[in-house]
Amino acid sequence: IIIGESNRYNQASTLYTINTPKQDTIITIEPVSTYGAVYTTFKATFKTAHTGTNVLSGKVAFKLNGNTIGRADLINGKANFIYNATLPVSKYKLTAVVGETQTTYKATSNTATLTINPIETKMSITNKTVPKSENVELTATVVNKKTGKYMTTGRILFKLDGATLGYANVKNGKAYFKYTTRNLAEGSHSIVGIYEGSNAKMSEASGKLSVNILK
Repeated sequence: IIIGESNRYNQASTLYTINTPKQDTIITIEPVSTYGAVYTTFKATFKTAHTGTNVLSGKVAFKLNGNTIGRADLINGKANFIYNATLPVSKYKLTAVVGETQTTYKATSNTATLTINPIETKMSITNKTVPKSENVELTATVVNKKTGKYMTTGRILFKLDGATLGYANVKNGKAYFKYTTRNLAEGSHSIVGIYEGSNAKMSEASGKLSVNILK
């Protein structure tokens, strides 16, 4: 405050500090549902509790089951964090914490849910025709049903006419199992493949193995 000079008073000034009271922050974090490996963006919004206006800035920590997985800048009421990881199929607790600023107190968000769903898969078995007593390579293909991309992990159980032959590991969407037809009768035989993966739903497919006798 400044008072001007007059005939009776000299000019004077006084400095006052106006303290703006800090506000609580309301943080809302969005739930996320995804499949298999996680590559997603966690999103949180920040509003002042009293006025409902955006919190303009700050530092935000994103937490999964209470453990910090990364940090992001709060800009004009929003903070986003890209998360890239492989997690087992389950449900996880997702929260965001913003530090104290000059105008707001430290705050923790609501608890949202990160849901990791098993990948739906699709399989196929390649039909084979082979002369009796020769070796044959049984072939199965497995893809992500949603994206069409090859599955890169897991294994396939091969069966022939209902009898278990054994397992083969999946690599680049393919699994191979070598078998001899020496003891098979001439004609058509049923091949079944069953896919098993840690983050994927089980799937099954069938094909035919035709055995011919050379004449």
